[in-house]
Amino acid sequence: MKFTEIDGIKVSQLALGCMNFYSPLSVEDSERSMDYALDKGINLFDTARVYGAWHDIPNAMGLCERVMGDYMKKRGNRHQIILATKGCHPPFEAMTTNRLTAKDIQEDLDASLKDLQTDYTDIWFLHRDHPDCDLYELMKALDTQVRAGKIRVLGASNWSVKRIREANAIAEANGFTPFKVSQIEWSMAYLEKGHLPDQTTVVMDEEELNEYKKGDLALMLFSAQSRGFFQKAIQAGGFEQLKEQEAAAGRSGNPNALTKKYGYLCNAERIERVKELCGLYKVDAAAIGLAYLTSQPEFEPIAILGYSKLGQLQESLVHPDLQLTPYQIKGILGGKAL
Repeated sequence: MKFTEIDGIKVSQLALGCMNFYSPLSVEDSERSMDYALDKGINLFDTARVYGAWHDIPNAMGLCERVMGDYMKKRGNRHQIILATKGCHPPFEAMTTNRLTAKDIQEDLDASLKDLQTDYTDIWFLHRDHPDCDLYELMKALDTQVRAGKIRVLGASNWSVKRIREANAIAEANGFTPFKVSQIEWSMAYLEKGHLPDQTTVVMDEEELNEYKKGDLALMLFSAQSRGFFQKAIQAGGFEQLKEQEAAAGRSGNPNALTKKYGYLCNAERIERVKELCGLYKVDAAAIGLAYLTSQPEFEPIAILGYSKLGQLQESLVHPDLQLTPYQIKGILGGKAL
């Protein structure tokens, strides 16, 4: 397993994504996935207050955190886990709502700690940015929680580096705790933000990439395996064949359909290059996608593992320390910068 650091904390360069606990993963398979990840050397687990809130059951908010809290209590292994969670997500039906207030921070953080059955989280992310938030009051409120011992490291999820640096300048000028880690979307598949239905999501582009290469801000990545795009395309026989399968399933008009989200010529061309690497290393495309990120030559991003079945997690971790060469990474890109 490859390791890196977040503000002095040693973390695995692969993080366990904990978004699908309870369903589609059963509680039992959720617990097995955490056991399996720890056994493979993964110590960084990523969740969020809002994970599970989409289920139509009572008290769905914090559902995935409760699965994790029960697991850590049962195993007595909180000390083995670098725990990252997120708060202050807007309501799903009103994603442009500003929830970046001291009240929202305290309420969400305290609720997360209660459900996780711990008195602190190693990393706490603000789940979204909002242009109307008062950065001074925001950083002051976050610093209060750090000083109370509830948070070890502050993170910003779906914030641009520019905004993070603005917030950090205010924090440093006033003696507050700055952000040390960011979480955005990036994978082996080319993607433009304009292609996404949720415009509050931040996607890697060349400007962002150049900032992260400076190395002063740790980076975690969601949708790191392109939501299975390459694996499914290879199994289907190519991009057009996958497109036909999605059309047959009635997903052609869905903006989250894989061939819709990743519908760029360069991605269709990358499928064959990824297939060659799968054959070379005897792994599936998900493993190649993770290695693409963890093998970046100029910095050390952390890839969050996404999976909806225990077997998918196991396949992704067949070769967790796989290292691609700069030449192979350039070959996948096919002339593009990312």
